[in-house]
Amino acid sequence: MLYTRKDVALCGFTIYLCSLYLGNVERLICFFIFFLMSFRNINLKWNQYSKNQMLFSTMILVSYFWVDKSYLDSTIALIISVTVLELIYMSIFLFSYIKNRDDIKQIFNSIFVSLVFLLLYLIISTPVELWGTFAVGNEQGIHKNTIGLNLAIGSIFSFYYSNHSKHTFIYRVLSIIFFVFSLLAGSRKVLILIALVSILYAFLTSKNEKLIKRIIGIGLLSIGAIVIIYSNKLLYDMLGARMINLFDKFLLGVDIGIEEDKSIWERQYYINSAIELWLINPITILIGNGIDGFRTYMGKIGYSHVAYSHCNYIELLCNHGIIGFILYYYNKIRYCITGFRIKNNNTICDLLVVFMICGMVIEYSMVSYYSELFQIVFIMSFCAIAITKKSFNTNDV
Repeated sequence: MLYTRKDVALCGFTIYLCSLYLGNVERLICFFIFFLMSFRNINLKWNQYSKNQMLFSTMILVSYFWVDKSYLDSTIALIISVTVLELIYMSIFLFSYIKNRDDIKQIFNSIFVSLVFLLLYLIISTPVELWGTFAVGNEQGIHKNTIGLNLAIGSIFSFYYSNHSKHTFIYRVLSIIFFVFSLLAGSRKVLILIALVSILYAFLTSKNEKLIKRIIGIGLLSIGAIVIIYSNKLLYDMLGARMINLFDKFLLGVDIGIEEDKSIWERQYYINSAIELWLINPITILIGNGIDGFRTYMGKIGYSHVAYSHCNYIELLCNHGIIGFILYYYNKIRYCITGFRIKNNNTICDLLVVFMICGMVIEYSMVSYYSELFQIVFIMSFCAIAITKKSFNTNDV
């Protein structure tokens, strides 16, 4: 079988995705390879989303001129700058590549391959004697939120394949493995994302007679996950106790002190501080405090744990003001509304629409505007919605 030019571009895309879990230098080299393999093999065209991404990226880059450089971490600022620039090309590539349902499936498959690569990379590069003694990803230097959410996406994708493939058993086993490893990352967002996607996808795609069965299935899986977490000391320390405190804080209104759960207390401190920093004067309200401005501020005041604000909405307002906030969320909200109106039972498009909606909910508890895989799945979701809206083979999209 002869390979087409699109196949070459897709291969470059897959190589780049697999490099996201390696070092920054390796990632840049793989992006350059991807660029060379796709630039002349795909008829690249600007689109509305790409133009908006370019404006947003320009806003981030220009904001370097008004950030407090005396406390700016130049390495993090560079990583953010490079990532948002890469996402411009990624949006151009995906919107140019995806023309029909088969193209969506190919991109979906490439992302899944990269997630399987991540799983194998974690298994191979973690010494056996360290398994079960600390959070997954620590040995590789990958942040628990990044590793946890990416593995959760792998679990969701695997479960989708199990219902749309002849190899049902294999994909369900893979889904469970992804899920277990995502729990071992120790991020609460993993359980929240999987629960939200499962419930909303069940309601969106199930017919009345199947809905009850799916709800029962989700309930049983949830109970199983809870039993596993609370019967294992490592998982309880990383997730169980923190989930209880999260429930007490946001559902029961119990005041959580720093001695009960420092992460919840500190998260609220970050958010409150970021809001205050954003509202400091009319200029910061409009254009923010500059690239990575909140983290810079934490360093300036000498806070012991310098970090971002842990909320994408607040982080954007604090660092890039109302202008940056609108540039980032305008297309997302527009596509979200359009996607929710489109219904194609049991399809990739439905899953991507659900992921997009749940992803925007999760963004309340994480900073994701420069998280590569998260944004790539977002872009793919927008492409699927655009294709469906144009009625290109919509029955199977």
